[in-house]
Amino acid sequence: MSLTTREKHNIFVTLAAIRCLDRINYLYCFYLLRSMDDQITGNTGSTFASINRNDICDLKIPLPPLSVQEEIVAELDSYQKIIDGAKQVVDNWKPHIETDPNWDMVKLKELCTFEYGKGLPEKDRISGPYPVLGSNGVAGYHNSSFVKGPVIVVGRKGSAGEVVWEDRDCCPIDTTFYIKHDESKIAYKYLYYVLKMANLQNLRGGTGIPGLNRNDAYELQISLPDIETQNKIIQGLIDEEHYVDKSRKMIKHYDNLILRRICRIWNNETSMSY
Repeated sequence: MSLTTREKHNIFVTLAAIRCLDRINYLYCFYLLRSMDDQITGNTGSTFASINRNDICDLKIPLPPLSVQEEIVAELDSYQKIIDGAKQVVDNWKPHIETDPNWDMVKLKELCTFEYGKGLPEKDRISGPYPVLGSNGVAGYHNSSFVKGPVIVVGRKGSAGEVVWEDRDCCPIDTTFYIKHDESKIAYKYLYYVLKMANLQNLRGGTGIPGLNRNDAYELQISLPDIETQNKIIQGLIDEEHYVDKSRKMIKHYDNLILRRICRIWNNETSMSY
């Protein structure tokens, strides 16, 4: 991909390098600066937000001996490597169903309907236990629900084609569809996995905000085994999702460990200031 002169200029002017002196470990500096995002605001009044180097140079950070910095970096790096590995699992897992050529090929319109969500502006929501489902997942909570759970929600506008499973009674809003199905033909969870695999995002159309036309989705054909086979496939995929959920929990856990370790650095009154 080639860049225009203006694009190259914009890339150039948005980058800067920080050179660390011998008394500070550069990764230690990185972790500390990353924890100070809220203090590095820069100039946001111009066309492009910018940071003057004085905004960085005037910051003060705790500066323990170099050997201590290296120990801290080794600890934080070990946490970050676990986070990176867990993110690979979360970001790359997708359901996969090995199909059999003997299974029937059936159009979605014979198995389910895409029902329109209901308008619920944020100003009209009353705090409660029921999740409000937008095109990309939970967008808030309300004191009553539109639909009984579990429910499959598909993005209609914005993140059109995104597929979300929600166990609870909930409120799919008007940027979404929620799915009703013929339970005699297809198990609901099997339908969820099929929709996740269908790449509905590829059906996005329209100008401006991309949208999903349910009539396009209805024409998609899927492989449909008998209900017993569907249930076996569901169980296998649920087991896989269990490991993905564990990876999500690991990410959260080790993010918290990093946060706590950095807080200890800032709260260590014996640290030198730099």
